[in-house]
Amino acid sequence: MRKQRGNFSISFHDEERIEQAQRELPAERASYIPTESAPLQGLGQVNEEVVRELGRRCPEQKIATLDVDATLIESWKREAKLTYEGFTGYQPVLALWAEMNVVVGDEFRDGNVPAQHALLPITQRAFQALPETVEKRYFRGDSACHEQSLIEWLRDEQRAGGRQGGIGFAVSAGMNATLRAEIVATPEARWQPYSEDSLIVKEGCEVDYVPEEAGHPIASRCAM
Repeated sequence: MRKQRGNFSISFHDEERIEQAQRELPAERASYIPTESAPLQGLGQVNEEVVRELGRRCPEQKIATLDVDATLIESWKREAKLTYEGFTGYQPVLALWAEMNVVVGDEFRDGNVPAQHALLPITQRAFQALPETVEKRYFRGDSACHEQSLIEWLRDEQRAGGRQGGIGFAVSAGMNATLRAEIVATPEARWQPYSEDSLIVKEGCEVDYVPEEAGHPIASRCAM
C-alpha cells in the first residue's frame, strides 16, 4: 500500500501539546512555543549522536563557535502566522557549529514568535550536544541574543544546565539612545575603513559603551 505524501512529517505533530501551549499562554502574549513531541525529541537525539560521532572522527577540531540565529521562511499554509516582515510563514532557530558547518541544535517556531524569545534553552541544548573533544567554546549572536538570561548564562563559568568553564561570546547590541550618543561623540579620527562597495562605505571603531545587565557591565565596545 502506498503511503500518502506528507505522512512522515505529520507524525512529528502533536496537537495536544499545541493546545496545552495555547491554554498556558499569558493574556498579554500572542505567540507560543509548544514543547516538543516524543518523535521530535527522538529526532534531536539522533542529531546529537551524529554530532558526537563527528567529534570522534574529527578529534583534531578542538574549537566550537556556535552561531544562534532565527530565519524567516515564507509560507502560504493556512496555519502559518504573520511575521514581522509582513508575510506569513515560520521562524525556526538554528544553532550552527561554525567551524564544522553542522547544525547542533534547532527549534521550529511559528512566524509570529519574536526572534529574541527564549533563546537560552536552545543555546543550552546546543552546547550540551557538542562532543567531549571540544576544548574551547564560543558563542555569536545578533541583537536578538542581547537578552539578560542568555548573557548571564554565557558569562557564568559555574552555569547550571550546561558544562562548566569559560565561553567566549560576541553579541550585537541593539541601537539605543545611549549607544547612539556615544557613537556620535566619537572623534572622526578614530573611525577606520571596514568595507566599501558602489553604494555603501562602512567604517568601524571602538566606542566607550558598556551596557548593563542586572547590574553587571558587559563589554560591548565595537560599533560600525
